[in-house]
Amino acid sequence: MTILTTLLSLLAALIGLAVAMFVLARNPRSHVNRVFVGLCLTFVHDSVMEVGLRQAGSPEAAGLWASVNLLWPFNVALFGHFALAFTESGRRPALLEKLALVLAYVPAAALALLELTDLGTGPPEHRPWGWSTDYLRAPWLVHLAVVWMTVVSAGSLVLLLRHWLRASDPHARARRRAVLVGSSLPVVAGLVTEVIFPLAGVSFLPCKNIAGAVGVTLVAHAIRRHGLFELTPSNVADNIITAMTDALLLVDPNGRVAVVNRAACELLASPRGDLVGRRLDALLDAPVELEPAGVTDREAGLRGKDQVIPVSLSIAAWRGNGAQLHGHVCIARDMRERRAAEAARGRLEEQVRQARHLEAIGTLAGGVAHELNNMLTVIIGRAEAARKGVPDDSELVQDLDGILASGLRGSELINNLLGFARQGRYFNQRIRLDELVGAATDALEVPDGVTVVRRLAPDLEAVEGDPHQLRQVIVHLAHNALDALGAGGTLTLETGVDDLARAQAEALGLKPGRFVRLAVADSGAGMDEATRKQAFDPFFTTKDVGEGTGLGLSMVYGAVRNHGGAVTLDSSPGVGTTVTVYLPVCS
Repeated sequence: MTILTTLLSLLAALIGLAVAMFVLARNPRSHVNRVFVGLCLTFVHDSVMEVGLRQAGSPEAAGLWASVNLLWPFNVALFGHFALAFTESGRRPALLEKLALVLAYVPAAALALLELTDLGTGPPEHRPWGWSTDYLRAPWLVHLAVVWMTVVSAGSLVLLLRHWLRASDPHARARRRAVLVGSSLPVVAGLVTEVIFPLAGVSFLPCKNIAGAVGVTLVAHAIRRHGLFELTPSNVADNIITAMTDALLLVDPNGRVAVVNRAACELLASPRGDLVGRRLDALLDAPVELEPAGVTDREAGLRGKDQVIPVSLSIAAWRGNGAQLHGHVCIARDMRERRAAEAARGRLEEQVRQARHLEAIGTLAGGVAHELNNMLTVIIGRAEAARKGVPDDSELVQDLDGILASGLRGSELINNLLGFARQGRYFNQRIRLDELVGAATDALEVPDGVTVVRRLAPDLEAVEGDPHQLRQVIVHLAHNALDALGAGGTLTLETGVDDLARAQAEALGLKPGRFVRLAVADSGAGMDEATRKQAFDPFFTTKDVGEGTGLGLSMVYGAVRNHGGAVTLDSSPGVGTTVTVYLPVCS
């Protein structure tokens, strides 16, 4: 039994020494780490004392080992110091903490001095100085020592328990729970060994050492499992890492993730336990070189739960005071919103370019149309005068009628050009757009294979405009949709009222407010990007020569803009085309 307890005590001492070296190597500059290392060393000291007592060959040797046991009081004091440092929140008065440290260390130093007077062998009365005799002859000193140990240990456990219960982040809660359990084990084991076992007549001193070894191992596991900052003040490290909106990953020298913050868990939609310990390359869509020095900035993709998330990745080497590489700090910023904003800005810029392009073409078309109109007015006037002066049976009648018909067709084209250039004549009145849609579609010649669907909003608000021009807008859009459908498909006309916010209105070149919406959609072949960009250009058409003038959508654009509205076109090959018109409601 003596050999077994000796081996257990030696094993506990080795574990305590290994944990102390491990924690010190992790973060030697941390005040809390240094206190915890001191706590581990006092535990190692106690375990070595147990081995010495067990291996002592005589009462004098055992007395010598007991006499040099000077550090046991500091075990209790360091436990209290560690509890104060680990639970530091910045809200406790500094004077109160200093007073608590004095109450922990001064009695420990006094008890160590009493132990110092026990140096030597033989009966107490033959030992130097007089503290030993007074200590042994004054039981109240023993009672005071027990009260001091109880108060410090219980207060420390209460601090750690309160700190654990107040943790809101699962990562911090797991870390604090490990520290609480690991710190409680030696205290409870000491109580069992020093009080309960003697009362029960049992003697198994290594129980305290084994419990201490398990306890410090739990704390070391918390450090390895939950990152490098477990034993730093919560208001400095935890709060900074938790408050970061960018994902933070600390990678060890082997390329494995050691620490992740809450933002990283939310970004990757994975719990912390699934991320810690994985290789960084496994989280990225492409391998990345971890440079031993400097900072690397690049765009990358993080593998989330069901998707690859585009991020801006910054990787910096992390070195200690001795230039030893501790790992790498990786900060990832989610680029999805930025890319969506850039895409929206690109669409807005494209719309602005398109509007300026059409405005320039409109200015040119308006000038040309006015000149042509002046010439056509003369031609039509002279042709009409000549027609009146020619008998009906004259051979010239057919030629003059042809001139008049061509002139009138040219005049109609010019009017469409003037409409595109927003220079036509308009007669404004209150109009119910749903009534115009119903009348215009009733007059359509619809092929047998085409289905017309009308979704007209009831009690649609009125708009102000020229009934003839707006009827032409509806007719042109419907005819274009029927041409796109060919022999079969669905033509849908839908009306409604939209409240356009500032961003939506500015994207359309409008002021925020209420607008009546008319959408004309077909299930035809659709347009490619190049065709869509030119759809509103005058004389642009995809029809064969002689089948279309290319002024239909141009007239629609000009008429709608002249009514203070906007028109959009959405189309994709194989999906169909939707033209949406927005007109301001009547005030």
